[in-house]
Amino acid sequence: TISYSVTGVQTCALPISLCDAVLADDEGFKDQSAPILAYLERANLFLVPLDDERCWYRYHHLFADLLQARLNQSGVDRVAQLRSRAAEWCEGEGQVAEAIGYALAAGDYQRAGRLIASYWYIAANNGEIGTVGSWMDALPEDTVKQNAPLGIAYCWVLWLTGQVGAIEAHLVNAETALNEQIMAGEFGPDDADYADLPAQIALLHSIVARYNNDCEAAVVLAERAISLLPKDLPPQDDVQLRAL
Repeated sequence: TISYSVTGVQTCALPISLCDAVLADDEGFKDQSAPILAYLERANLFLVPLDDERCWYRYHHLFADLLQARLNQSGVDRVAQLRSRAAEWCEGEGQVAEAIGYALAAGDYQRAGRLIASYWYIAANNGEIGTVGSWMDALPEDTVKQNAPLGIAYCWVLWLTGQVGAIEAHLVNAETALNEQIMAGEFGPDDADYADLPAQIALLHSIVARYNNDCEAAVVLAERAISLLPKDLPPQDDVQLRAL
């Protein structure tokens, strides 16, 4: 069995499909999670089913601590491999926050960065800006610098946490990364992930200019941001960017 955790905090719960995904075909354990868990339940070994279908289980937190200690004895590479599998499973199940936590714990920064760039806005709107900030801080500096959507997201996190003075340097990095990603063919004019990035960059420049009391530049940049907004943005995104 494995410990199901969110950003490293054990919840002592686990689904069978996650166990199967993490074990894969290691040591002949492929698809053996269900019978193993059923045996543990019958033997009353710290395990309690959470549903009638016997898909989810929980176990005593002291047992979780024991399993975690045994896991850590298996070596850094092995632990990273298992956590990467858990991240992949969580992403596939739409459990993005959990996938980010596992990916960061595994040192799988490419996956973590991609997920954070696509999910940070949802988390922030749910009042979890502190969590988003901790995700960003857990990433290597180069990962953020080389990914334009991630760099722009980091600028918004700085704005939301009142650190406007720190935005400009990261914004320059995001612009550079965007140009490089366009040159590399990672983004194109028809790419939905690219569509509003130029408008966001102009908007952030306007916010920085206003912070620096350069109101004339702030107005020009804000007007530029509005002119760069794609016509087919989702209504909620369009309204929010125009309001800002």
